[in-house]
Amino acid sequence: MVGAGVSFPPTHLVSTKEKADLGSLDLNGGIWLKRGDVHASVTADVQWVDSVERLEAGMADFAKRGIDAAALQAHRAGDEIKFYGVADGGFFH
Repeated sequence: MVGAGVSFPPTHLVSTKEKADLGSLDLNGGIWLKRGDVHASVTADVQWVDSVERLEAGMADFAKRGIDAAALQAHRAGDEIKFYGVADGGFFH
């Protein structure tokens, strides 16, 4: 998406089994912790994180549930717009 010029919040994929590298993300403003393997299937698959303690607890929860990868994504205020692509068929929205 970034390569196509579509604005997208900074996102880092990390292992849930290691201490998370936040890169350029700032926990003070809050970030989103999302499962990094597939789409969210339960509410706990997307968590609001605003402290190291919450990040560590969320990562431990993911690891305990067998989720090996997590996405750490910067928060952006505003409307959320989701995009879904469909292969071998038509596109709809």
